[in-house]
Amino acid sequence: TEPLLARKTTLTDTRRRLLREAIAARTLLGLARRAPRFHAPLQMFTQAIRRLGAGTGQQAGRWRRQIQAAALEAAPAIPVWIMPEYRVAEQLPREVGDFDLVILDEASQSDITALGALARGKRLLIVGDDEQVSPSAIGIPAEKVTALRTRHLRDLRHGEMIDAESSIFDLAQMMFPAAQVTLREHFRSVAPIIAFSSQFYEGGLVPLRVPRASERIDPPLVDIFIPHGAREGRRTVNPAEAEAIVEEIARITADPGLAGRSIGVISLIGAHQAETIERMLMAHPEIGTEKIREHRIICGDSSTLQGQERDIVLLSMVSDRGSVRLMQTRQTGQRFNVAMSRARDRLYLVRSIGLTHLNPADYRARVIAHFNEPLPEGTRLVARDLLDRCQSGFEREVCQRLIDAGYRVIPQMQAGAFSIDLVVEGAEDRRLAIELDGDRYHGPDRWHHDMERQAALERAGWIFWRVFGSQWKADPELWWGRLRARLEALGIAPIGAEGVSDILTEHRVIAAPDAERQAVPEEASADAGTSTADAAQDTSAPSAQPPADPDPAAPENAPASRPAPPRKPGLAEAMMFAAEEDESAFHIEDAAPEAVAPGLLVTIRYRDDNTRKTIVISETEHRPDAGVIRIDKPLAQSLLGASVGEEIDLVLGGRTRSLVVEAVFAATPIAAE
Repeated sequence: TEPLLARKTTLTDTRRRLLREAIAARTLLGLARRAPRFHAPLQMFTQAIRRLGAGTGQQAGRWRRQIQAAALEAAPAIPVWIMPEYRVAEQLPREVGDFDLVILDEASQSDITALGALARGKRLLIVGDDEQVSPSAIGIPAEKVTALRTRHLRDLRHGEMIDAESSIFDLAQMMFPAAQVTLREHFRSVAPIIAFSSQFYEGGLVPLRVPRASERIDPPLVDIFIPHGAREGRRTVNPAEAEAIVEEIARITADPGLAGRSIGVISLIGAHQAETIERMLMAHPEIGTEKIREHRIICGDSSTLQGQERDIVLLSMVSDRGSVRLMQTRQTGQRFNVAMSRARDRLYLVRSIGLTHLNPADYRARVIAHFNEPLPEGTRLVARDLLDRCQSGFEREVCQRLIDAGYRVIPQMQAGAFSIDLVVEGAEDRRLAIELDGDRYHGPDRWHHDMERQAALERAGWIFWRVFGSQWKADPELWWGRLRARLEALGIAPIGAEGVSDILTEHRVIAAPDAERQAVPEEASADAGTSTADAAQDTSAPSAQPPADPDPAAPENAPASRPAPPRKPGLAEAMMFAAEEDESAFHIEDAAPEAVAPGLLVTIRYRDDNTRKTIVISETEHRPDAGVIRIDKPLAQSLLGASVGEEIDLVLGGRTRSLVVEAVFAATPIAAE
């Protein structure tokens, strides 16, 4: 059996290699035959692109026309054109069906403006994920969209479903429901990280990537709790979380074992936190531009990192106890799904809030719960002896031989939904998967399933060696010799029987500085399972146990008080006057505030019916008919501290309405000047 499997693997690899070489040779031959005839238009295309530059000069129109003409003439010489979506209209002729195939990647982020690119294809391949960030229509009047749809799309099938928030992927799902192919195999993140995203996909994901020894960062999850963390005034910035992230990045970039590992920072609320962290990284004496380039550090929100990946990602939750508005909209889920699936080998969560301050349905609570228990096995796998992990006497016998010979062995290694009997690791990331087929459980009826499973893992880079129990029992020395020969052929030498850490999550608590410690509520330190006095001690040592949440007696999602920033005197009253008498009685200030606070004008839009309202939060008055909402009302409580673009779930009378903050601006009442 073993020689046949080895021959099968060799022939499969040879077939793939020859196919790749044949495709490359045929492509180059075709280009070589056509290139002389199209050399001039290709040069013209290149020169016109260079002359166009940013596309803002007086001659921009001329160069765009030249680009399109050259592209039309050079197209037969270039079988594949790859460009950003926005370049298509600029650089390619306006010909319907001009390409045999148009592939649109990240289609869930593309809106209806991509239809022009799709119209150029006879056939379409649309790749996307409707559980990731969709286009945003903040600032686009709903009435204008409705008017355009009525004017241009009234005779189009599903035309009523098209608006500024519809992605091309959504439209393709409606138009071609029978032509969808769902891809469930996941090759980027290790299982403890990507397990969070399985809740968004019916049937879950199948994570197939198991990092090699040099890639592995144990543990893959790190939960950092900052009891004293708080948002800063009106801004969606949490200075304590930002400082913790910058210091952790400084440690990562100084670690020789993590040299060259790429790093991402994602703010879970708004982009201000990411911008603040980026500035701090630039100014940090041990990081600066050199380390940023070396580690490809990128900071942003979920949209910024969608379509990208990093070896290490740090999430800043930003929220504090004064910002516990329920976050459970579909759009929020999309953002969190993207944020939680960008890391390959390690994911950090930096937070200033605990589970008992959040509704269990809140996506922030789900994230914290995931870090507490990322996999069904729990935060720590049962630390048993290597031989005890083996599932049969056959496995124990082979495992014992490998251990006695000095090999590093990992029994029952999980690779997504699959389990590999034994994995032997060597130096320089070499490894071999060993499948020990007991005849009782691996008869002819199981061979097809086993081969399919092996093929799936081979696509992820695994190399297999198999033997049946009956073969081993008949001549164990022969098969042990063949196994040793296979290991030697792969360059896997005995490097010791050191195992792999079983800890999946490391929990840390950052104590408040001495000057702030007295201001930290006692229940805050309870989230770390420590008293305020204990918090002064060193809390940087890793812990496998999740921290206890603060104030167990507190009701779920209890509203928390937030110190209100100062407001302009008399603005609420002037707002009522303006609504009743003269709505132009305001002078809008140029500097736009960064977050909602009492006394500021706020424009909101309800997602269910696209209605807009401009209101002001007052500390004393409540006149809904005039757009004045008292600070203790649910709408005001849900808006305080929110930034432009933030999505909010408002619960009233058992009904949840989703709204978006479209604008926040300061205004001086003219009547009061």
